[in-house]
Amino acid sequence: GAQKTEKGTRGSPKTAQAHIVSVVLGEPVAGGSASDAAPGDAVVIEAALDDMDPRLYADVSRHLFAAGALDVTLTPLQMKKQRPGTLLTVLCRPECEGVLSGIVLRETTTLGVRSHDVRRTELARRLEPVDTRFGPITVKLGLLGGEIVNLAPEYDDCERAAHEHGVPVKDVLAAAGAAAEALRSAARGLIDRGPGR
Repeated sequence: GAQKTEKGTRGSPKTAQAHIVSVVLGEPVAGGSASDAAPGDAVVIEAALDDMDPRLYADVSRHLFAAGALDVTLTPLQMKKQRPGTLLTVLCRPECEGVLSGIVLRETTTLGVRSHDVRRTELARRLEPVDTRFGPITVKLGLLGGEIVNLAPEYDDCERAAHEHGVPVKDVLAAAGAAAEALRSAARGLIDRGPGR
């Protein structure tokens, strides 16, 4: 774009100082704006707390998740004057930053929050039901290039099935995990054989 420079003086002629203002004129990028976020863009909001009742963290976390937080973590840290504290970290989409920062400011004892932009690399996700002796359990699959690289039974499903059958939750988790691994092995077999084999 074009650049234009304006010069001026301030004060009396004897003490005048030159002031230069440089203005760059350009064209906006087509389809872009300051609020646009590429897929994977996210914001981290942080607050260091050393005087908050720890019983409040669960409620604050619930409100943050309900308002759109992607993740909420609590990390112990040592603050000034050697006081133990907690770092509250919230991961969110850029469009949720204002609302979530407001929740942290209203519902914790912090006097301010820090935020910075981050990039996320995420696996594709899919939910699949698997059959177990305790009934169907939903499993979350993480895929990279179509390959299942991570899997995890949904805990709520396992807890419900455990209560229905009167067994420990760990037994249902183990059964669902085994069924999920069988699903992964079957998927790998299809990939290894390739099309038309």
